Amino acid sequence: MRVGILCISQKENYGAKLLAWALQEKVRELLPEADAVGIIVNENHEEKRILDGVSKWKSPVALFQSGRRFAVEQKKKLVNRMAQALHNEALTATRKQRFDCFEQEYISILGFTDSPAEFQTLAETLDIIIVGSDIVFRPEYARLFPEVYFLGCLENTDKNIRKVAYAAAIATDKAELLQPLTGAYQAGINRFDFLSVREKSAQVFLQPLTEKEIVHCCDPVLLCRAEDFAFAPVISDEAYIYVNLLDKKKNAVQYVRRLAVEKNLPIRYFSDVNRFNEDNAEDVYSDGPLEFIDQVRNAAYVVTNSFQPPFSPSCFISRLWRF
Repeated sequence: MRVGILCISQKENYGAKLLAWALQEKVRELLPEADAVGIIVNENHEEKRILDGVSKWKSPVALFQSGRRFAVEQKKKLVNRMAQALHNEALTATRKQRFDCFEQEYISILGFTDSPAEFQTLAETLDIIIVGSDIVFRPEYARLFPEVYFLGCLENTDKNIRKVAYAAAIATDKAELLQPLTGAYQAGINRFDFLSVREKSAQVFLQPLTEKEIVHCCDPVLLCRAEDFAFAPVISDEAYIYVNLLDKKKNAVQYVRRLAVEKNLPIRYFSDVNRFNEDNAEDVYSDGPLEFIDQVRNAAYVVTNSFQPPFSPSCFISRLWRF
């Protein structure tokens, strides 16, 4: 038996890498006799294709349809430029190296695909294909990439492949975005044999579109136990405050500073837009997934705003914190 998992694992993001690893490992637990369980890396550069023509203001229609995504992506680009300016080349290079090492060591790649045809060729070598977790059901994918993320390219295949959506996220509940795509979603989800979604709102939106049961379930990282993270080495046993702030939050920064003084603890912070210039503050932007696990696991306090579902895949911090 061969099992392929299609998620958004190529992002240099803690949530993206760890949810890919977690689902891979849980499938291996469920199917110990499987010949292969691994990740399919889809390299068709979705963001570039979504914005193609829009960023150059070529098509008013395309601009209207993708205006929201255009604005979000421009904000991301701005944040990335700010991050590059704030963090030195050594930190950035170390971060990339750590992400690459984690993928090489802990994630099995079944293959890379760059088009629906390549994806179909790889998918037809599988017995089970799992789409998810993460935002694989986002509106842009339903509109532009149904042949991959909604398995449209397998509709007429002769191979009997079991098709599973696990904790697939839409990342919005805005009716103005979803209602025009009702037909695309209906066609897409009915290609799956088993369906589950990560958001309650996604379940509410999709269930009327199919007679199949849609289960509301958790991100795969939340399936992990404390011992499942034991492979991450311990960095330090000293007490500290771990800060993971994804947006600029002045009140959060002030709170961290007060907490550090009150508890007499050093600060370790990961943030693109929030800086701590205290002598006892350490920028851990260079952390990879292993370092991230340990920072959360061993911190005396965790201060974060990465609990903004459905947009953040890092909400499993709360799970790690309990241990």
